[in-house]
Amino acid sequence: MSCTQPVGFVSNSLDCNDNNAAIKPGATEICDGIDNDCDGLVDDADPSITGQQTWYQDADGDVFGNAAVSQLKCLQPAGYVSNNTDCNDNNAAIHPGATEICDTLDNDCDGLVDDADPGITGQQTWYQDSDGDGYGNPAVSTVACFAPAGYVGDSTDCNDTNAAIHPGAPEVCDSVDNDCDGLIDEGCPSNDHCSNASTIGDGTFFGDNSGAQSEIGSLTCGPVGHDVWFSYTNPSYCNRNVTLSLCPADGVGSTFPAALHVFSGSCAGVLLACDTVSCSGSPKTTVAVAGGATVLIAVSAVSPSNGGLFAMLVTSKSATATMVGAGCSPGPGPGPTLTIDAPPVMNSTRTLSITGAVPGSGGLLFYSNTPGSYGALPGGCSLYVDQGTMAILAFPTIDGGGNWTVSGVVPAIECWTISLQGIIFPAGGVPFYEATNGLALVIGL
Repeated sequence: MSCTQPVGFVSNSLDCNDNNAAIKPGATEICDGIDNDCDGLVDDADPSITGQQTWYQDADGDVFGNAAVSQLKCLQPAGYVSNNTDCNDNNAAIHPGATEICDTLDNDCDGLVDDADPGITGQQTWYQDSDGDGYGNPAVSTVACFAPAGYVGDSTDCNDTNAAIHPGAPEVCDSVDNDCDGLIDEGCPSNDHCSNASTIGDGTFFGDNSGAQSEIGSLTCGPVGHDVWFSYTNPSYCNRNVTLSLCPADGVGSTFPAALHVFSGSCAGVLLACDTVSCSGSPKTTVAVAGGATVLIAVSAVSPSNGGLFAMLVTSKSATATMVGAGCSPGPGPGPTLTIDAPPVMNSTRTLSITGAVPGSGGLLFYSNTPGSYGALPGGCSLYVDQGTMAILAFPTIDGGGNWTVSGVVPAIECWTISLQGIIFPAGGVPFYEATNGLALVIGL
């Protein structure tokens, strides 16, 4: 107590810290853990606090805060951080600096999503699918998080311009690798194409045209398809009538409605014959094939059949004899006439008679129609005889003295060349016989 103010004393007792001149009533409350204004409230508890920091909620615990949820506090509240750069505070994997992956989310909070972000990782390679078959072209690709329009994840298409060609597609006989396995027309008939026609002769031939390609189209037997091909060449000098049959009456047939087409010469040849029904609904046809000529035969399915198994019988017959060479004149007149005494019959003997007369002397000889005599055949003539499957039982040759001798029995061939040369002596034991119409060569089946 004093009447006058002592030095170092004041008339009030409001200071709550007389050791710090900055602490007093009315002072600014700052964040320092002290009651700066002596109102009994410290820092955040004092409504007049200044200098607080903004803190941002970190709900996912990734140490990046949500700019939308914040507090002003002197000290960091639990669950809050000092930054506000999290773009998804519900996912701890999403924050600045995270790896951008393909998930339609902005993983690194840079405002760019997936392919738009240069830092993207985990993109997939996609392949162009121009034909829309679900299989991609390995030569055209792009990298992206998700398939761009017209692209797929597969790279196994071997033809991206044809939707029918892709792995797993059915392999059809069209000279194309339809199923992309590196093989062409596997399982197809080897003679599916005209250019690969199977060579045949007389006999029975088996085949299967299931799934074969269609090269013929309609023509006169159409519409037909699924063709397989055969090539038949007449090996003789002589014309032959070649009969082709899928007729059950001939012991052959097909498991499907069939058609036969015969073309001359080549794949671009002329259509010679076409048949589907000549043998009670089965195909059978006969064509004339010149000596040495080739025909192409197509066995087809009548649409809409897809073909199947078949057996085809091929037979040929000819009763022709041809004189060739300079000065030869078949038929009546100055040249000889060649005749067969009857059409060939199985297990029978037929005779080929050379009759007629050639005036003059010298040259080659042939038999006249006068028993025991002979005439002359113009020089250079040879006789070609074709009897189908006939065999010449014996044939003459000439020795140095001009006499005929017999060489013995020979196997059946398509066409024999008999040169009429030398002097023929009827009594010389040759394989001819003397008949009222002249001498004849005996041949048989």
